[in-house]
Amino acid sequence: MKLCVLALLWITLCDSIVIDNDYNVAMDDEVTPQTTATKRKDRRNCTRDTAIIDKLLNGTGYNKFRIPNDDGVRVSVEFWIQAITSINEITNDFEMDIYINEMWLDPALNFANMNPCKHNLSLSHQVLDRLWTPNSCFINSKFAEIHDSPFKNVFLLLYPNGTVWVNYRVNVKGPCALSLELFPLDIQECFLIYESFNYNNQEVQMRWAENSANPVVTMTPIVLPDFDLIKVSPTLVNAVGFLAWMW
Repeated sequence: MKLCVLALLWITLCDSIVIDNDYNVAMDDEVTPQTTATKRKDRRNCTRDTAIIDKLLNGTGYNKFRIPNDDGVRVSVEFWIQAITSINEITNDFEMDIYINEMWLDPALNFANMNPCKHNLSLSHQVLDRLWTPNSCFINSKFAEIHDSPFKNVFLLLYPNGTVWVNYRVNVKGPCALSLELFPLDIQECFLIYESFNYNNQEVQMRWAENSANPVVTMTPIVLPDFDLIKVSPTLVNAVGFLAWMW
């Protein structure tokens, strides 16, 4: 049997996919971390991570419930498939482990003028709980959770210009369109739809990472006992409607 996995991303009508031959995780200019200066910092006078976070979150009136930009936030998304662990013909679903990368710009978290000791801040998931996030999810999943072995598998990186990069390691189970009429020559399609759960498409615009050769990649060859993986197809779904005042 053959298997085709689809990954769908819902965004606003005005956005489109741009694919570049240069494969890297960096996003477009709006959310790409600023280039750091080559001049060596004076560490005797630089500001440490804890002081920066304290000032950003406690000393500036930062509000995690406020959308970073009144005109809407564009969130760049990239998936790294670690493994497809099971496909069940009885329940019509599949299960996989996946790394979800999201990147967006939050101007309220800009710390470039604080003379930081580091070019970027690597922070724990407890800090992420205090930041605004797009609250995105697989809206058609049967089950999804962040791995917590031995701790919550969340990577958070904050850049001086306020760019936020979050990486989640997630176990997710999604639906499949299984049809066995042509068995064993059938092709099965499994798919997941990823979007912001809390915000409409005027407030949060989801899109695939534009500077990546492929926004959905398999980290290692996928080997399944009863299926051959044909392809993984990232698809962009342009959703029209749901202006900010419509709910």
